[in-house]
Amino acid sequence: MQQLSVDSETTAADLSLTGLAAWWTTFLVAFFFASYVFAAWITHLRHNVPSLVFGWEVHIPFLAWTIVPYWSTDLLYVCSPFLFNSRAELATHCKRLLAVQVSSVVIFLLFPLRFTFGRPHAAGLLGWMFLLRTGVDTQFNQAPSLHIGFAVVLWQAYSRHLEGNARWLMRSWIVLMSLATLTTFRHHFIDLPTGLWAGLFCAAMFPDGCAPLAGAPLPGSSKWFGIEALYGVGAILFSAAAYRVGNVAWLILWPASALAFVVYRRWQSTNLKQSNFAGGSQ
Repeated sequence: MQQLSVDSETTAADLSLTGLAAWWTTFLVAFFFASYVFAAWITHLRHNVPSLVFGWEVHIPFLAWTIVPYWSTDLLYVCSPFLFNSRAELATHCKRLLAVQVSSVVIFLLFPLRFTFGRPHAAGLLGWMFLLRTGVDTQFNQAPSLHIGFAVVLWQAYSRHLEGNARWLMRSWIVLMSLATLTTFRHHFIDLPTGLWAGLFCAAMFPDGCAPLAGAPLPGSSKWFGIEALYGVGAILFSAAAYRVGNVAWLILWPASALAFVVYRRWQSTNLKQSNFAGGSQ
């Protein structure tokens, strides 16, 4: 009887977690379509939306078959919340996906870019797959690439829950579906590193567990203000340089965001230390 009771509780917990994963999936998909279409519509109303294209990109081939790995991002995205065995892991993963969506859509609206190449026609089943995406994949909503941002989060999720050959096969497939953003003529190159940045930054914002950083001083100390001020000034200077120079210099936002994140993580860690110290003294 005791074993039956334990099994029943385990089954109920699994069903509860599955339901929560289904809720997260429904919410994330609905939010994606609503925010993505809204950003594309707003950008469509603007005049003279710029583009950022390197000259060598004209040599990128159009490979119709790569629409298959490109499409598979949607499948991996929808299935990913059901990988997790705990509410904490599930929440962390879904917060990362949501953060990628929110941050990318904000950038779409503030710094719109458009895709400039003509998209060749594909026939048969592949052509039908391209046609189904015409309502979502417009010439706008380019940098950062949401596909790449999602790929970073999905890489972490599936790598954590797969082993051996299955893990490496999945990683190889995620690389392929990331490159497909170029060979399906959905994105220019600049969208890929910015998408990688968005994914990595959002994953770092919601780490797996949040232990204090080693050596992080308590808030309010002169050491804390000195280090954080140094990194903060660096982030501001890099951001100003990117804004002033423009064009490819926008990649300077990568080190700028890295410095800003160091400030955030040290602030987070010192607050955790302060909370732990206060809790231990009671």
